[in-house]
Amino acid sequence: MLCLHSTHALDSGFSAAQLLSYPLKNKIPLDYMIVEVMFAEIFRLPNPEFLEITYGSILIELCKLQPSTMPQVSDCFFLRSPTVQVILLNPLSSIVTGLSTSHGTAL
Repeated sequence: MLCLHSTHALDSGFSAAQLLSYPLKNKIPLDYMIVEVMFAEIFRLPNPEFLEITYGSILIELCKLQPSTMPQVSDCFFLRSPTVQVILLNPLSSIVTGLSTSHGTAL
C-alpha cells in the first residue's frame, strides 16, 4: 500500500483512487489502514518523503471519494492529537488546516 502511495503521490486524485481500489479491501479495514499509513508518513522523522500538503491533498481526495466513511476515520486520528509529541504537532496542524478549509468545518 505504501509503495502504491509513493508511486502516485503527486497526483492526489489518482493516488486516492488507487489506494481505495486495493484488491484485498474486503478482507481488511481499508479506510483505517490508509489513514494509518498516511499519518505514519506525515510523522516520519526527521522528514516525511513529501510535503505535508501532499498528504493533506490525498486525504481530502479520499474524503471526497468515500464521504460516508473516510472523514470519520480521519477524525479518529485527529482526536489522538493531545497525546502526540510536540515535534509532530506542526505537520498535524498543517493537515488539519487544509482539511477543515476544504470541508468548511472545524475539526
